Amino acid sequence: MQHHLLLLIDKGGVKVEKLKIGHKYQIHSYKHNGQIYKAWDEATLLNFDFKKGILVFANNCTTVTEKDGHTWKTKEPAILYFFLNRWYNIIGQYKGRGICYYCNMASPIIIEDNTIKYIDYDLDVKVFSSGAFKVVDKNEYNYHKNKFKYPKEIDYIIKEQLNDLINERAEYENEINASSEYINSSRSGVVSYRVDGLESTLVTGDLSYLSKSLLEGLDVKTGQIIATSPNQGKIINNFMCYIAVVMNSRYSEEAEVGDRVTLRLSSAEEV
Repeated sequence: MQHHLLLLIDKGGVKVEKLKIGHKYQIHSYKHNGQIYKAWDEATLLNFDFKKGILVFANNCTTVTEKDGHTWKTKEPAILYFFLNRWYNIIGQYKGRGICYYCNMASPIIIEDNTIKYIDYDLDVKVFSSGAFKVVDKNEYNYHKNKFKYPKEIDYIIKEQLNDLINERAEYENEINASSEYINSSRSGVVSYRVDGLESTLVTGDLSYLSKSLLEGLDVKTGQIIATSPNQGKIINNFMCYIAVVMNSRYSEEAEVGDRVTLRLSSAEEV
């Protein structure tokens, strides 16, 4: 497989089957010696642009098989960017606090037998949700470079593409910062970009407006990020939490302001 992939790359050709958006493909990652390193059981094709040499896939809770046969499932939904002419691929994952990216230094892909195939070249760039990044697995790269005798041309391409990737990120960051506006808030708290359009409805200054009919009539988008909203974000006081519930029990009818109660959430965690 290693010779098959590199032969196609050296000749400037990339073998790609006829693609169909919405179709599921497998992913096989190889090492330079031709042995399969890791496999993902599915990835759905979302879009592709042969002129730009990019293919976009997605998966969620997919099964991953390691080289020793051990299997596990991914926990987060992921968007995967593969390239026909770049020596890396990119995986974007939503981690709860934001989107993180994992950039794998690897050969351009080929697609055959309904499978995306590429050679993994160890080095990775981890980009955190804060925007900070870190180059990892340098020792692994040096180890496999000596073990598998990476050609000088491959070593040069990987390091050049790694520098290009880092520089390209810096250019994008500079473009974003150039058009950014800093806003100072008079209140402290945690900045959240998860808005639901109810920020001016559910206020905490006076809770007397709350009623069963009001709560039941709200269109609450639980756990969703609203695509369009006049609010770009909000500041949350993470030291104070208000929970409004509708209860029909003798205890709730006899409750008085100031009483301490225990709530059991759906996760079984008590607060």
